[in-house]
Order: sequence, then structure tokens, then C-alpha cells
Amino acid sequence: MDPNHIPQDIIKRWRLWPYQNTTLLLLSLIVFFYILKTPYVADTISYLGDLSYFGAFLSGIIFVSSFTVIPASIILFEISDKINPVFVALSAGAGAVLGDYLIFRYMKDRVFSEILPIFSKLPGNFIT
Repeated sequence: MDPNHIPQDIIKRWRLWPYQNTTLLLLSLIVFFYILKTPYVADTISYLGDLSYFGAFLSGIIFVSSFTVIPASIILFEISDKINPVFVALSAGAGAVLGDYLIFRYMKDRVFSEILPIFSKLPGNFIT
């Protein structure tokens, strides 16, 4: 079997799988926790800290996720030590608005529509 060839039945099952986005979200979390332990993360945090206000904006985007709030906080702390903290906060706030919008848009339109049938079958009132 050719390692570059994906069997058609797997592709068909994936296209019919009702939880594609939820699966991709879980896989991305697994990958995130794996790369969190690499030395490249420290280099990335340092690099974003050197980008000044644009780095603050990017940090604001990643600040909105509970999984990336610690690295974003470190970056913002590093940046605010070098330049005006008020403008750092404004730049990061603008980035957070964009980050919240992107997460809300992704979760509302895709993942929530996939997991809503699961939660509606469970006893209790999970979704209000």
C-alpha cells in the first residue's frame, strides 16, 4: 500500500462524520500540549516580545484562549517593560477583540452545531 494514498472509504467516512470540527479541535489541543514542551515555545515568546505593539496585538489575539493565556501574559509583561504599558494594553485589547470574534465565529457556527445534539441527549440542562 502506498503511504501517500488515503483509501477512499476513509475519505468517505470522514466526509460523513458529523463531528469533523470537534475532532479537529481535540486534535489541535493534543498537538498544542505536545508542542508546549518544546524549546521553540520560549523562542516564540521572546520573538513576539520583540515585535513591540504588533507583538502586543498578536498576544491579545492569543490571550483570549484559556490554553494560551499564560504565554500571552508573559509576552505582554515583557513588552510593557520596554514600551508604554497603556498603548500595549490598547494594542492587546484590539487583538483580544479580534481573537474573541474569531473564536466565537468558529465555535458558534461549527463546533456548537456538532455538539448540540450530544448535549441535548444528556439528562440535565447543559444548554440554556
